[in-house]
Amino acid sequence: MVMLALASSVVKKQLEPEDRIEFFKTLGRLFGYVSVVALVLLVGSGIYMADKRLGSLSKLSDSDWGRLLTEKLGFVVVLVLLVLLHSFFIGPSLGNLRERLLADPDNRELEARLRKKRILSGLVNGLMLVAVLVVIVMGARLATT
Repeated sequence: MVMLALASSVVKKQLEPEDRIEFFKTLGRLFGYVSVVALVLLVGSGIYMADKRLGSLSKLSDSDWGRLLTEKLGFVVVLVLLVLLHSFFIGPSLGNLRERLLADPDNRELEARLRKKRILSGLVNGLMLVAVLVVIVMGARLATT
């Protein structure tokens, strides 16, 4: 998210609005591919570590460590759902509204819809940040338990 914000500030100065929209669509797709691979690797390594630590995944509810891991996985699921919401609904809708507004720059209704969608996007991004921070803290607690 930080990288996208930095890229956004540079791109706004360098590209025309039409090119900016296409740039962020491409960047978003690339980011999505990389994040899916990273998520698969993280979940896979987490399952492996849990199996090594507990001896069996069926023992997740038998220890404090297993319960904490289960809670962490719950936050990971919430995070993934938020990412899917943003990636498949909010993000494309923002791009579509921006394109429509370029074609009709005086349309106040489109401006209002874009403003509301940006607010929703910001809220979802904020929730994703909180979920990431919770997952990191829980991971640190798991490492020290």
